[in-house]
Amino acid sequence: MLGRTSALVLFAVAIPAYPQALLHGVVETLEDDERRPVSEAAVRAFVQGEAVAVAWSDRDGRYTLEVPADTFELSVRKPGYVVARTGGLALPRVQRSCAGDCGEVDFLLARSAAIEVWVSDPTGDPFPRVRIRLSGADSRDAVSTDDRGAARFHGLAAGRYRLDFHPEPGDSPLGPLYEIDAAEVELRPGENAPLHLNARRAGADTFSLSAVIEGVDFDNRPYTLVVRPLGGPPEDAYSVLQLSSQLTIPRLPRGEYVLELRPMGASTATLVLGRVRLDEDRAGVVLRGAEPPTLVGNVRFEEDAPETVDLALRSDEGWTWRSIRVERRFPHFEVRDAPPGIYSLVAEREDFFLVEAPSFQLAEGSGRAVEVVVSARFGSVRGRVRDVQSSAVRIELKGPVGAIVAAPGRDGGFVFERLAPGAYALCVAAGDAPCDPERIRRFAIELGDEIEIELGAPQ
Repeated sequence: MLGRTSALVLFAVAIPAYPQALLHGVVETLEDDERRPVSEAAVRAFVQGEAVAVAWSDRDGRYTLEVPADTFELSVRKPGYVVARTGGLALPRVQRSCAGDCGEVDFLLARSAAIEVWVSDPTGDPFPRVRIRLSGADSRDAVSTDDRGAARFHGLAAGRYRLDFHPEPGDSPLGPLYEIDAAEVELRPGENAPLHLNARRAGADTFSLSAVIEGVDFDNRPYTLVVRPLGGPPEDAYSVLQLSSQLTIPRLPRGEYVLELRPMGASTATLVLGRVRLDEDRAGVVLRGAEPPTLVGNVRFEEDAPETVDLALRSDEGWTWRSIRVERRFPHFEVRDAPPGIYSLVAEREDFFLVEAPSFQLAEGSGRAVEVVVSARFGSVRGRVRDVQSSAVRIELKGPVGAIVAAPGRDGGFVFERLAPGAYALCVAAGDAPCDPERIRRFAIELGDEIEIELGAPQ
């Protein structure tokens, strides 16, 4: 499932090192308020993203897994199911750091749900090439309707979902001529929810744009006009064939747009026409072509950094515009097709981090040079929770990249590894209860720091 986000749960058990870890547990599902075993579920162990061991649950739902490592991630998969709880916590995955007999890790599964969508135009005919964005219940995904106006989201957990509708890249009538209201769906475990929607003619909150394009020769080559909502994701762009200097768009929703011209068949913008705000019908607008912003970058690799890094050029609104791969031997890169706006560079992999990630602005007809430093000198936090009486205790660490949840080992031990420099907050709580603000421990991690902390059990 694309875009699915999930928390990690990290276990640590302070016992002597052995050449491998041994885990066992049971895979179950909850049906009619009764726990039932799930057979033939695949429990896999991963080390740095590579599968190193797999075990299948038997007819009683039990599995035994031997892992040739002391730090690994566990996942379970069974067609038709999603993970509801792992190790007693409402988390879909588990990362463990232990050796020898690591005890039990149980998985609770739930029947997966689906949403079937059919979109029709105002006359009732199928509406193809509508991009549907799904969000909610820790899931994000996007699909387009086919020639039947149909689309399907599957493998979903129970919960509330929102569906937003956008034009598919290309000459789609959705946006300028038609609109579809966002929809919400509440899914139960195992439910297949049908959703029938009708597009309607764009209403009063849409406006027309009439403009003249100056400084562009349309006699020798055709162009594609790209209309992009300012701050929106790349897939929300609306494009039409532009054969002359006279530009007319009958209807666009209220908002601010960036207009670009691309030569036919090209994937990158060659001219930026500027920004236009629409909160009324606009006529007589003069647009002049300018070279798109150019970003010239340099990556400085620290000694311990990987030989190749993957960076994302991310807008201030959180959308990734371009993925960039840079090698140590060729540390320079260039981006020429990003629309004007405020951006930052972020790491796309977990085996390195950016020591500094400043934001910067790209403006029409100008260039910008940036340098970033990448490192793999991660820090760590190790510690112990005193007097742990319950297995349903969680340790929550919040930092620059969000929250990580851990469960203490049998002796109360825990470890958080591969932490980038920055400010952190650590707390311990019972089950799904919130952290006590007065017991939150705050600290900073510098490059390569190894911090030890002792915590009291939750009250």
